[in-house]
Amino acid sequence: MSCLLDCKLIRGEFVLEVPKLEIPDRGVLAITGRSGSGKSTLLGVLIGTIRAPHAKWIWGTDDLLCRKLEDRHVGMVFQSSVVFSKCTALLNLNLAQSRLRKSKAELEMSSEEWLEKMGITNRRNVIAENLSGGERQRLALAMALISEPRILILDEPFASLDIENRDEAKRNVKRILDQIQIPAILVSHDESDVRDLAVQVVLMENGKIKS
Repeated sequence: MSCLLDCKLIRGEFVLEVPKLEIPDRGVLAITGRSGSGKSTLLGVLIGTIRAPHAKWIWGTDDLLCRKLEDRHVGMVFQSSVVFSKCTALLNLNLAQSRLRKSKAELEMSSEEWLEKMGITNRRNVIAENLSGGERQRLALAMALISEPRILILDEPFASLDIENRDEAKRNVKRILDQIQIPAILVSHDESDVRDLAVQVVLMENGKIKS
């Protein structure tokens, strides 16, 4: 279990104050709440885009917030699929693991494995901007996980999908997390996403965790 400690941040009239947030070793922790409750600010602290001066993210004996973002081993999937739009699906996956010490053959093999896991092997040579919304989201998930992160962060990852693709995307996330056995943090205000995926739920209100 990892733990976020002493997370306090003042931004104008808004105060984020999270003395302690425990993150389970497995399964999905959902952070939910109304717009403006502090979900996005808390997420920004975790992924390193917002600095909370005294916050610590303790993982074992390590404080992840003291590390550079690329050294935290955090995979991220956002509402808008972050992919290289002018590159093929295969090249996107190769690029996503470029910091790993792998030979070209190992990169290709790993990319092919993730294309298969995501059910988009037949789309390997398609430029990402020509993929459907659901396919792009599957590619984004594969890109987040191919670099072997210790945790996955999902920020409203299904909001841009229609109902059919949304349900399929949730099934993919659940299936893959069950396979690779890493924890995930889901930030969402959608009750069905939380119900379908989360093993633990915390509610944010006015910058504080209420439950």
